[in-house]
Formats: sequence, C-alpha cells, structure tokens
Amino acid sequence: MIPGSFDAKLRHYNHEAITVTASNVADTSNDTRMIYTVEYPNNRRKLSIYYQKAFPHKIEAWEEVLGNRGTTKATLKKTIKTAYWSKNTPSDTYLRDSLQLVF
Repeated sequence: MIPGSFDAKLRHYNHEAITVTASNVADTSNDTRMIYTVEYPNNRRKLSIYYQKAFPHKIEAWEEVLGNRGTTKATLKKTIKTAYWSKNTPSDTYLRDSLQLVF
C-alpha cells in the first residue's frame, strides 16, 4: 500500500510502498455490518472502517489507532441529501448544525 501524501508528510514517513495487512470481516456485534481493517507494520497505525453489508455500503463509523499516540473515532449520526456544492455560504451553516457535528 502507498500511504496518502498527507499522512506521509504529517507523520514524516517516506512516501513509498509498504506491506500492510488488510482484512474484511463481518462485524460480530452487528450482523448488518462489515469491518475493513488495514494494519501497518510495527503497530504504527491501524484503521478500521465499519460499513453496511448492503449496497450502497454506507460507512457508519471508523476508528484509527496511531500506535501509542492515541485513538480517533467517528460515528455517523445523520445524513442529508442535498445539493452539497451549492451550500457554501454563511447562511447554509444551519445544515452543518443539523448534522450534529462535534469538534
């Protein structure tokens, strides 16, 4: 796998192909979900993506463990079907609020 340019630059890695372990298994806690996991060597990074088995395979959550530097998690709370590219003015801020985004 070739890590993304942003990740390689941010974490000061060489931008080169590395051998990773990837797996795609059923989520034992939720029978409608699958988990795609990518594990980097030396416990450097582990990314788990939780997605629906059924098409269109919507991503429901993800978790990233960065060795001993901590864990980042995100969970889908709500979706809105709208013309995304036309919602870029300050008056459209209410849409972001309605998605219950927390920073």
